[in-house]
Amino acid sequence: MSGYILCQTKKAEHPYFIENISTNIYSIEELCYYLYHNLYLIDASVINEELCMWIQQELELPKLAAKLRPKLQNYTNAEDVLYPIFKEINYLAYEELKTLNGRIEARKREPEEIREKRKGDALMENRMYVNALRVYQKLLEKDSREISREMRERILHNQGCAYSYLFQMEKATEYFRKAYEGSRSREALEAYLIAFGMTRTSSEYEKMAKSIGTEKE
Repeated sequence: MSGYILCQTKKAEHPYFIENISTNIYSIEELCYYLYHNLYLIDASVINEELCMWIQQELELPKLAAKLRPKLQNYTNAEDVLYPIFKEINYLAYEELKTLNGRIEARKREPEEIREKRKGDALMENRMYVNALRVYQKLLEKDSREISREMRERILHNQGCAYSYLFQMEKATEYFRKAYEGSRSREALEAYLIAFGMTRTSSEYEKMAKSIGTEKE
């Protein structure tokens, strides 16, 4: 999979739109790349009848579409859909396939909350900040023992980052503050101080820093 990959099948005239990262794809190679690198973003918004129609009509791969359709009704295992697509063009080398198997098995063993956290992280990596915020907020609203204090801090921190990338610094400061109040970690404190300093005057910053006992450093 390393290096350049030449298209082995017809390139689509009309792209398939992957909604969760707002991206158009034009070939089965691009589809394979997305599926391999975004395991936590594979859901019904990607794997559906529309995808099968696109594979059948635009890529002219009716046999592959026929293999996938029976899997849609009871879609629970990612490998049921991934493997036929990868195999169509032998996209993965043996070692890469082994790595993928390990990732899929590890994902199966994870609690739902961990998978949702990783989904939000994947959306952040793809710069889909609004979608990531929705995932994180829904996760925080759950009353679950799987969400540890450390995990909650990371979610709040990521929410702060998302708002900062959206240039909503007041909201970013609010979530960095929540992350710090829940953990009191140095990393959370630094993020909170930086965000607060960007949205307040110097005197307000110094007053806040003193009130929480921040060292001069």
